Amino acid sequence: MKRSVWALAGMVMIFSASSTVAREIRIPDDYPTIQEGLDRAEPGDVVQVAAGEYAENVVITTSEIALQGGFNPETWERSPAEFPSYIDGNGDWNAVLVEGAHSVEVSGFDISHAKQLLKCAGSHEIRFLENVLHDSVRQYNGYTHALVVADESSNVVMSRNQVYDIVSAYNSEGVWITNSDDVFVMNNTLHNVGRDGVFARYCSGISVRNNIFSDIGESGIQMVASSDASGAYNCFYGVRLRYEGIAPGPGDIAANPSFVNAGEKDFHLREDSPCIDAGDPDMKDPDSTRLDMGALYFDQGMPAVQVEFVPESDVAYVGESFGVDALIVNGSDEPLAADSWVDLYLPTGELYASRPFHDPWRIMLEPGFAFEEHFDFDVPGDTPLGGYYSAVLRVGTFPDDVIAESGFEFVVSLNGRPEF
Repeated sequence: MKRSVWALAGMVMIFSASSTVAREIRIPDDYPTIQEGLDRAEPGDVVQVAAGEYAENVVITTSEIALQGGFNPETWERSPAEFPSYIDGNGDWNAVLVEGAHSVEVSGFDISHAKQLLKCAGSHEIRFLENVLHDSVRQYNGYTHALVVADESSNVVMSRNQVYDIVSAYNSEGVWITNSDDVFVMNNTLHNVGRDGVFARYCSGISVRNNIFSDIGESGIQMVASSDASGAYNCFYGVRLRYEGIAPGPGDIAANPSFVNAGEKDFHLREDSPCIDAGDPDMKDPDSTRLDMGALYFDQGMPAVQVEFVPESDVAYVGESFGVDALIVNGSDEPLAADSWVDLYLPTGELYASRPFHDPWRIMLEPGFAFEEHFDFDVPGDTPLGGYYSAVLRVGTFPDDVIAESGFEFVVSLNGRPEF
């Protein structure tokens, strides 16, 4: 029911354009290891990694490339949930490191068993998207982190990542940010983290929004010697302190996020979760509803074809026109070819004598396109008064095959006073 998403929910990152023709480098078809593919990548290339296990410590130093996991090794269609690409850091310092590069994406991987699982250092315009990061290891001085931004990095987006079981006898943070600017931590789920969910020191421009913090040892969000930091629309559960060193923002909730099964690492939201439609109200999920909190949005199953039929008033006056706005949206992946028509029902529940009330018209809509129209219906002088009429806009194959519809009720008035 719940599916992850790639969209950054209102955040647009502008990457530098490369004059080089982009190539797709496929691992292990073209090269046996991820690192070999990256070493041969040039700006503009995409390194695609098939499902499988990769015991590597990956270093990215080339700018303007994307490292993407989750590909079917037979068809090379992408679905990280179905075809996971595992990177095992071998207990070393970093599993994946972006160093001294700009305009880099790392997305769709399951990363584990390193002191720092996914890190950028001295890098700019970086995107860490839809990764699963877990089971980091303690090493040397004892601290461990899942996501790390360091060494004067800037313009970094971390979104739709699932972080869990980041625990150490010393310090362990889900997200560690130091000496960096303009970092966006958006729509992530962090569960069972030993110390802080998000920790930032000597930074500016840190934004933490629409995340779920569950079973966090100390602070959900902690800022030290940092400026222009903000948090909003986050869920806190099992957290000792929600905020430290930063003022709470709007829209936060303190409630059980109602995961499907946190014990089995299934962080989809149940249908009764308070995190559904609780994120930033100015942002939307792919189902066109208000943004949910956390990495995995709850698909509310918006219909493929959406219809709205809205009157200017709920009173129609005899002898005058009655205005109605119609909207038909093709939200499917296929072109829509269908009839549209309006049926009018009398207060008795019977159809108006002439069906349809408005002649059918044919619509042809490409995926994602919409039909909008304003109608003015004349209200004849002999229209019966009393009771509620209803008008319904239908889409399908006239007259009886309906795939979507929308309607409203109204009354008819003789002189500005409805007659019931």
